[in-house]
Amino acid sequence: MTAAANPPSYDTIAGLLATERYNPNIVPQLEAYVEEQAKTCTYHFQANLTLTKLYQFFPDLLAERADILGLVFALSLANWKPPMPVADTKEDEVSTFTDSLQLSYVVDAEVQEKEGPISAVIRCVELLESCNYPPLWSDSAALPAVLSDPSLSSLNPDSLKAHIRRSILLSLACTYKSAPVSVVLDALGYSPSEAPDFMSLAAGEASDVISAVNVAGRSVEFAPMGGPTSVNRKRPVGGGAKAKGVDFAAIFRAMAVASDQ
Repeated sequence: MTAAANPPSYDTIAGLLATERYNPNIVPQLEAYVEEQAKTCTYHFQANLTLTKLYQFFPDLLAERADILGLVFALSLANWKPPMPVADTKEDEVSTFTDSLQLSYVVDAEVQEKEGPISAVIRCVELLESCNYPPLWSDSAALPAVLSDPSLSSLNPDSLKAHIRRSILLSLACTYKSAPVSVVLDALGYSPSEAPDFMSLAAGEASDVISAVNVAGRSVEFAPMGGPTSVNRKRPVGGGAKAKGVDFAAIFRAMAVASDQ
């Protein structure tokens, strides 16, 4: 069985899943597609689940490319999203919090428990599901193990961390109206010196989740979640509807002064 010369397209994979889902001859194409997902930051869970099932049915194929299975699990982490209120879920942001669990059902426990990318991903998902966020970034058996594993080098570490941070913010926004800045920084794996990075995130990719950063009260205010008209999208951070921009340096200086008091 030879590897696919070129990564297959989405349409090709969809056709294979429709007509030859349990044919071991499609494994090379599915493996190439997993590697392509890692490189292009795309995701096709059904293709990855099908490959995992074929590894279960034909263990010899897994022995040849065990690194691919670790990448399949890593992709489920890179695309993990918490349960969301239906009204607040975008078309491209459907909850995927059960993907890793579904994969674990078709992988032997011995494989999952063996030290490596799969056990590290499972540890990360456990921490995300339990909302125990700080150890996710500090536990050497969690995200640091995923980021340092050479078999996962095709994953974009910055993209992975950015996605996890957004997922954590979505979880917090579904639970709290506001939270202390220090708590949010810890949850997102930021040190106090990285507060400017957090402010950039708040004003950029997370501007539809964070409605404001209250410097005086040292708190983060989240956009309302839970109703068709409640989501506050694209509201400027640190100002009202008429605000045109945010002086990140000034905010960071104010936060530093407040923390010294």
